[in-house]
Order: sequence, then C-alpha cells, then structure tokens
Amino acid sequence: MEENTSPDFVWNYGSKDFLTGYSQLFNNPIMSDFTFRVVSEDTVVPGHKFIMSLCSWDFYNIFNFVKLDNYELIIEDVSLTSFLTFLEYCYTMKMNLCDDTTFKKTVEVLKLAQRFHMVPLVKICEDHIKTNISEVNCMMIFKNKDVLSPDSAASKEMMKKIEVYFCNIILDQKSLDILVDLPLKDLHEITRNPLINCDEIEIFDVLMKWAKRNCEKKNIQSDSAKNLRLILGEVFYEIRFLSMPIDWFTDILAKYPGMFTHDEISNICNYITHGQFASLNYSMGFKCNPRKPEFDFRSIIPFGRTVPTFCGAPKMDQETLDIRCEIKTSESRNLLGFALFAKKGETVNIRSCKWTYSSYRGHGRNSYTECDIIASGKCRFNNDFDLIIFRIKNP
Repeated sequence: MEENTSPDFVWNYGSKDFLTGYSQLFNNPIMSDFTFRVVSEDTVVPGHKFIMSLCSWDFYNIFNFVKLDNYELIIEDVSLTSFLTFLEYCYTMKMNLCDDTTFKKTVEVLKLAQRFHMVPLVKICEDHIKTNISEVNCMMIFKNKDVLSPDSAASKEMMKKIEVYFCNIILDQKSLDILVDLPLKDLHEITRNPLINCDEIEIFDVLMKWAKRNCEKKNIQSDSAKNLRLILGEVFYEIRFLSMPIDWFTDILAKYPGMFTHDEISNICNYITHGQFASLNYSMGFKCNPRKPEFDFRSIIPFGRTVPTFCGAPKMDQETLDIRCEIKTSESRNLLGFALFAKKGETVNIRSCKWTYSSYRGHGRNSYTECDIIASGKCRFNNDFDLIIFRIKNP
C-alpha cells in the first residue's frame, strides 16, 4: 500500500491520541462525507459524520434518520468565523474565547452549542460570559439573553451588571443603541426592576428615545406625546413619577404637553407635594416607591459629576499631598462620601481623610461639622479606572 505523504494530513502511526488525528481533519476535505453550508457567507465547509456524531446525539440522529439534500447541513444566523470556532472545538475539544471581548462570537457559538445540545460547550461559553461581563458589554448579552439559561450564573451576573451600572450604560452610545432597539417585553423587564441604579428622569429619557425610534419605524408621528405614551403601553407605568422631585415632573410636563390627563397631573403633583402623607388614591396606577439599588453610585460623589456644583477642580497640596475640593448644593443633601479616580496600574495611598461641610441651621448662621472618613474598599469601575470608595462615619 502506498503511504500518504500529503502535507495536508499526517498519519500518526501507533499514537493513542485520537484527538490529534481528528484535529487534522478540521476544515479538511480529506475523507469528508458531507458539508456544512454557512448561509451568512454562502460558504461550504467540509465535515466528517463520525467525528460530529461523537460530539452530539443530534448529529448522530441527523446523519442516520434525516436525509440531507446534496449531503449538506445548513447553518444559519451565525458568521463563518463563529461557525469555524464551533467546528474546531468539535474536532479538538479546545475552545479559546479570550479575544472575544464583545461576546459576539461567544453568543453565536453558544447558539450552535444549544442547537445541537452540546452541554460541555454551553458551560464553557456561559462561564466565559460570567467571568468577563462588564458594563461595556452587558447590553450585548441582554440583547441575546434567550441563549442563556434563566437560572445560570451568567444570566444572573448579566442582570447584576445592568442593575448596578445602568446609569453609566445609558451614557455609552453603543449600549444605548442596543437598549432603544430592544423588543418592548425586554424593555419592560429592565424598567420594572426595582434595583436599577439610575435617576428616574434618566429612565424616562431612555423610554422616550425608545418610543420615538419605534414610532418612526411604524411611520407614526413621533413628535406627539400621546403617541409616545401609547406605543410604550404598560411600560409607561413603570416610570416612577411619584418618586421624582416636583421640578423634574414639571419639566416633563413642559417638554411633553398632552402626555398626561388633567387628573393625572393634579394627583401626581399632590402625591409628590405631600410625600409620605399622600393618599395612595393619588397614584393613578403609577408606582409610588422609589427604586432601591443594592449599590447606589449616586450616593457617591465622583469629581466631575454635575448633580452638585464643583467650585473648580480638586487641588493638591504639594507638601502635604492633601486633596481639597469644594462643592455647592442648592438644597440640603446627605453626602455619604466621595470617590477618587486612579489610572489603571497606579495606586493611591490613603492615610487619613476628613470631610468638612457646612449647613444652614437657621438663626442666620452656618454650622461647620467635621467627620472622619474611612476607606470601605476598592472595586473595578471600568477598563481604565479603579473606583476607590469612601463613606463618612456616623457622627
């Protein structure tokens, strides 16, 4: 018998490592007995029934009980790159997703793993998502959340990231574009979450963006406040107008005339004005309680936030290395602490901190109070910065 000396295939005489032999058949027409057709790029990829049947019972059933037209198995809804990553795993039992920071490839490989019921590969993909999900890519995963098991660790981590970082997610244009393109039921899932960390006015603004875009898609007049409310349906009642400051609500009334009935305006204003003493009859079907995020970034005042007014940039004393900044607020606020941003790789050594604030107590004078501040930990904020959090001790 003549020995095969083809450079495309090397026989492993006496080797017990079958995977090494199988791996040489990956994307190789030698001994191929069927083909995959990847529709997205109309590309044909060679396959081997025996190897694919070892990976999944679904492949075994397809090859034994289903007649393939022209010996082709059609692969839809994934890119060629993602399919080849999936196929390489089938031939080598190795998967490298480290370079997939956007999760596009991971999601498509996960779709294929679920389609062919390949449980080990499903776990690899979900573990990769759980380990690497962040505020930058969590909306990409939410958009494809149906590929995750609802009770999986990856799904829970995804929702936790959305809850905690929602106020930052809506500032990222890519994430915002995904958000306003979501189906209504998915938008509802986010807005009804009581743990979302975001000002209610920002949730309202996001929903208006979603409503305008979807009105335009359906050729509905998008500058009509009534149409915007109508297209949102029950999701509109997830906006907690009753927990807003009165000036936020009056700004909405001025910007979107006709969005509320006269009765709704009267009752909501009465509820906001009377606060905890208000009757639930004023609620008009809207939720009364404010959201309660597990970790509220809004209780932390990072330098540069616009909620308070900063009197100039923070200044450092070159001799003592103390950092000092001044903040003005137009109303009483309970400042729980502040945040410092440090560039990735750098460190900030904190020996002691004090927060000095003044508040008007009546009788025409200001009282000055000084409180010790202790460091309460350090956590990853995003890819470029660490967020170092401090909270004031109870005086």
